[in-house]
Amino acid sequence: MRRWRWLPGPLVTALVAGLAPPAALACAVCTGSPEAAETQGVRAGVLLLLGVVGLVQIGFTSLFVAIWRRSRRLSGRQSFNQLHAGEGR
Repeated sequence: MRRWRWLPGPLVTALVAGLAPPAALACAVCTGSPEAAETQGVRAGVLLLLGVVGLVQIGFTSLFVAIWRRSRRLSGRQSFNQLHAGEGR
C-alpha cells in the first residue's frame, strides 16, 4: 500500500487541469489578442527595455570614442615617466 501513496497528488492535478476550461489555461498575451491591455503593456515594456539597452550601448560607444580621441590628442606629448626621468629636457 505504501507504493501507491504518491498517486493521489499527480492524479488530482491531472484531473483538475483536464477539466479546466480552455479560457483559464492561457492569458491574452499567450493567445495573441492584440487589443488586450496585457498585450499592450508587454509591448510597451519590451520597447522601454530596448530603449534602455540602446542608451547603454550609446553610452559605452561614446566612452570609447572619448578615450580614443584623448589618446590621439595626447600621443604627441611626452609621457609622465619621460618628464620625471629627465629625458624630455
